[in-house]
Amino acid sequence: MTAGVVACVKPDPAPGDTDPSATDTSGPMTEGPTTVEPTSDSPTETGEPGLPDDWDSELEPKPGTRLRPILRVADDGSKYLVAWQDTLLDVRCAFRSGADGVQRCYPEARGELEFGDASCTLPIVRDQDWSQTPSKILEVRNEDDLCNPGTFFRLGEPFTGTVHFGIGGECHEIGQDPGYFLVTEVSPAEFVTATITPATGTSRIVPLILDADDGSRAIVGAWDREHAEHVAAGEGAEDLRWFGRYEPISVRLFGDAACSVPIGASACLPADETPGTARRFEWQGCEQKVLDRRRVVAQIDPQQVFRPSGDQCGSLDPQLFQELWSLSDVLTDDDFGLVTVHHVDGARLRHILHGNPEGEPFLASGEFFDPELDSTCRFRPWGDQPVCVPVVAAVAVNSFLDAACTQQIAYASVDDNCLESPPQPAWAVGSTFDGSVQLLPVLASTPNWGGFRLDANDACVEDFEGPPGGSELVMFTVGAPLPAGAVAATDVVQ
Repeated sequence: MTAGVVACVKPDPAPGDTDPSATDTSGPMTEGPTTVEPTSDSPTETGEPGLPDDWDSELEPKPGTRLRPILRVADDGSKYLVAWQDTLLDVRCAFRSGADGVQRCYPEARGELEFGDASCTLPIVRDQDWSQTPSKILEVRNEDDLCNPGTFFRLGEPFTGTVHFGIGGECHEIGQDPGYFLVTEVSPAEFVTATITPATGTSRIVPLILDADDGSRAIVGAWDREHAEHVAAGEGAEDLRWFGRYEPISVRLFGDAACSVPIGASACLPADETPGTARRFEWQGCEQKVLDRRRVVAQIDPQQVFRPSGDQCGSLDPQLFQELWSLSDVLTDDDFGLVTVHHVDGARLRHILHGNPEGEPFLASGEFFDPELDSTCRFRPWGDQPVCVPVVAAVAVNSFLDAACTQQIAYASVDDNCLESPPQPAWAVGSTFDGSVQLLPVLASTPNWGGFRLDANDACVEDFEGPPGGSELVMFTVGAPLPAGAVAATDVVQ
């Protein structure tokens, strides 16, 4: 198998990420370049020693008559599958399950809907990111149903009239607002459909293969044959394990008034998914402490749901939960397949791949180990192209503690529920006036926001703006930018 082939596999989301509309499909983190090596007698599904399955022929995404893979190709040669290009509609798309359970390659770009008339009957749409070259088809999300794809509109001629918005049954004028287009609604029937099925193999953990109706094909996840569920790599007590991708969760939820029969709850479960296992946990400060995992028996529709409250077992309205599940046997980490971790080396980045217990890598994590940072990084949009930035990073700003502008600061937001456990990043990410990305080492915490900034002529002047509002912040001083900078990437249609 070659590095270029392996690195093209589609990344899978992390366990418990139940938003099927999410387009960022990067998986969970693994710290550092640790590789879990499989043993020579790793068991197959039947428990007998066996050789790894060979899925080399499936590792490279295959184009169809209409869809072509879009690979994110880094400056150092690293690459992986991020989306598809629909050559008929001329849009970038990603596969998602609709409310009907059918996988379709829905356009990724989002739009904002308003109206072009005083009765709010003429829909007009603009790109939500104010792109100068918007996608030809934009999705407008349904605020009452964020679990499923929204409504899709094909852009027509630019709209030059007065914009209106509707609220509470009334239509109100906004005024002139550039960027809107006249639109026509696009039926989901216009999008490429696909089926997702487990690959053939003897291993307990096998790839999930997407077969589109135009002939395109790719690995899009992992399947646990023993638990009969879609799985993703997640942190166990001591190592990475293949846990349920859509596992229902239970924060002390029960199906009886004595709070003795645990149940699980899920939300935004795709119509084509059925969970096999669930996770029970409780909050300890900002951390989730896993109590246990259990087998899922069946979906239930109870009249009441219960949760402990002090010494009492209180009642909750079942309507607060989208889906509820009965649970049975307690499971340990040993009841879940071991994730083997592998790397494909680019010139600088080491792409982290996940494999089955027998040691066959097949699923890209979308994460990279950057030896320049001694840390994992993930590609994020920054300016005109994605760059690989540390997973946990502060934001470097044009603010300095001193009048010579030599002591630059960075900040990180603190979760309102985690004020006692503020983030402690090792790196800060910022940009220069010309838009280039900088990676700066975090030196120390500071209680002060800087009182000086650099102007467009690089002169150090007083800054009276102050920190951004909206959340609690922690501040840090940072050092000189990393000379090597961040690794950038370009999305390339194959």
